[in-house]
Amino acid sequence: MKNIWRLVLAGTMAAVLGFSCARALPGAPSAGVPDAVLDQPVVLALNAPVAIAPQSQEPSGDPSEAAMPLILEFRQVNQDSRCPETVTCVWPGQARVVLTLHQGEVNLGEVELVLQPGNAAAAVETLGGYTMQLTELSPYPQASGAIAPEAYQATVVVSQSTMP
Repeated sequence: MKNIWRLVLAGTMAAVLGFSCARALPGAPSAGVPDAVLDQPVVLALNAPVAIAPQSQEPSGDPSEAAMPLILEFRQVNQDSRCPETVTCVWPGQARVVLTLHQGEVNLGEVELVLQPGNAAAAVETLGGYTMQLTELSPYPQASGAIAPEAYQATVVVSQSTMP
């Protein structure tokens, strides 16, 4: 009877340890449970990775390739010179953010996207076959003071690139 309980206890511990070690990246969302989908806006908090379900692809012989979610992370705000609300400015300013993109364990790279009135192209970059478009950075600056880095949220749309 003691051996049965030892086996049950050992099996339970193995399952718990296996489940807790299942994350692909430190701080990344759980594998297999995407938080977002392609072609839909996703709101990113600073340094909080989000999993995005990749579009289904033709079988390539490698079953792990199509199943890997994209991991998108908002890394930092390089600049936020947007004209604060209720202030009259000569220049509307701009905001620059850095994003990283992974697919499984593969780092597809890092991009800087720029929100600048009249320059929509600066808010779009293609990386690893995926196009990322920064559509909003909040909160919007106020005349009353600076924004704490952890308060920022970036809204991004990721889509599969049509370019080869």
